Amino acid sequence: MFTLTKAERRSRTDQKIREAAIKVFAERGYERAAISNIAAQAGISNGLIIQNFGCKLDLFKGILDDTFPPLKELYRQVSSDRWEDYLTALLHFLEESCQNEKSRMLFRFSATMCASKDTPSYYREKTVSECSHDLAAKAMLQGQQRGEIKDGNILELYALFFRIACTTIDNCCSAGVDFPSDEWFLQLVRK
Repeated sequence: MFTLTKAERRSRTDQKIREAAIKVFAERGYERAAISNIAAQAGISNGLIIQNFGCKLDLFKGILDDTFPPLKELYRQVSSDRWEDYLTALLHFLEESCQNEKSRMLFRFSATMCASKDTPSYYREKTVSECSHDLAAKAMLQGQQRGEIKDGNILELYALFFRIACTTIDNCCSAGVDFPSDEWFLQLVRK
């Protein structure tokens, strides 16, 4: 009989907690999500979450830190300086992710946190920090300087685009309908 090591058990438990937390945060927002909700979703005790992550904010930070690397890698693969190419790559990434329930839950989490007034300031600070080094945000800023993108804070426009794209693609997947065209999405930020 095969027995898991302590490290393997811990890793599996951490993953189970993260998946449950993503679902609970996506459905309830940060403030209304409780450790007890996450524990119930994961089928474990509150104490195990506290033992493994410390507190709700530390768990939230851990999940958030996992959401940025795939987008950074995606944007590194775009060999263009046109903002349209970056946002279109994001759309296609979300459309492909939509086929996987785990990925859909992660972008529901991201869209919910983008829109929620109760989201911890850490999320906004981390997002602004990440986006300010983000190739897509830089391309959007150049587009704004060329008069192609709406006026306003580029990071807020990017967050708006991301939130609407995630929500729309998720809703289309859930309803089994076609996605709007890439151009429909690009019009969200186009001047």
